[in-house]
Amino acid sequence: MEKPKENQKKFHKKKTKSTKDPCPVCDKDLYLDSEYTSRVGLLDDDEDVYGWMCPFCMSEFDMEGDVTRLFRDGKIGGNA
Repeated sequence: MEKPKENQKKFHKKKTKSTKDPCPVCDKDLYLDSEYTSRVGLLDDDEDVYGWMCPFCMSEFDMEGDVTRLFRDGKIGGNA
């Protein structure tokens, strides 16, 4: 087997993680900056945060990051 010449080095692309804060379901990046995220907070009737939702796939999560609802229909409801 012939040894590769100096100028014929193999090209190896290093796989880097392009998302700093990926959604566990759709893998879209939820990172905005060091203070803010694009997660949507979910509030109960007393206006306490009980979880969050991915704005891309509409999946809902509890405060520990466990999935509570996959791929919501996308209709945001509330009292007007």
